[in-house]
Amino acid sequence: MRSRYRKVGARPQVQAQFSANWVTHPEVQGSEQAVVLFRSTFTLTSLPDSFPVDISADAHFRLFVNGEWVAWGPQLGDIQHWRYDHHDLKPYLRTGENVVAIEVINWGHYRYFGMESVHTALLVQGYGPAEMLTTQRDRKNYQ
Repeated sequence: MRSRYRKVGARPQVQAQFSANWVTHPEVQGSEQAVVLFRSTFTLTSLPDSFPVDISADAHFRLFVNGEWVAWGPQLGDIQHWRYDHHDLKPYLRTGENVVAIEVINWGHYRYFGMESVHTALLVQGYGPAEMLTTQRDRKNYQ
């Protein structure tokens, strides 16, 4: 586990632990052409001040919260310089049941020149109240 400092929302620098693991579908064997859908449902009794997440995918993702499109990414990088995007999901949340849905897309050998891929997968790191969305190999928080 590596510690790092990063700005989260409008707050001052806070120390955050990056504990996420790459997760995928058991039938996806590598970087072949695939679309994998991930969904996490959770209940909030009140809205937090912020709900920050870092998210990445091999090769691309589309992020939805409660049926609203939030973003797609990540920025292009390479194997040694993998990119992730930072989002505060609070504007999309409501009290009661919430659904975060992420579509991971890998175009396989049809991907753009220069777009690298290792294995079709998803990586999410949640902070504070969003920690429940952190992807872990031994945690079944995504269906």
